[in-house]
Amino acid sequence: MAAGDNILLNAASNVGGATLGTELINGAHIERVKLITGEHGVDGGNVSADNPLPTTSKFQSNQTGTWGYNAGVAGTLTLTGGKKVIGIAAHATVAGSMSINGGDSIPIPANSGIQFSPVGTLVNPTIIFTGTDSYVAEYIS
Repeated sequence: MAAGDNILLNAASNVGGATLGTELINGAHIERVKLITGEHGVDGGNVSADNPLPTTSKFQSNQTGTWGYNAGVAGTLTLTGGKKVIGIAAHATVAGSMSINGGDSIPIPANSGIQFSPVGTLVNPTIIFTGTDSYVAEYIS
């Protein structure tokens, strides 16, 4: 720590207090904080190489398997064999649409595209691409 780092809490009192860890940056004390893991009320330990900060989001795909894709222009794409879709994209020069498993039609405006990632929760779908000039569906099997 450099000279000028840290702040003594309650410095004006006769008793003084604990020292708050800071770094003095451009004349301002920036508090130093040590990270720990664990939910509220649970000490999961200090963040370290052996106890890394968790970074998995519920929106990330934690699927394992063999990556593959199907691509085309327009028409019906039916995936089989336990294929878990991790990404779908389509483009339409004139207005088009797509639907998944007989659901609502998803419009694709002229001269634009659509892209989304079901993160492996869409298994063996039938996807109908209408009026599109290209599509791709990525999957893990």
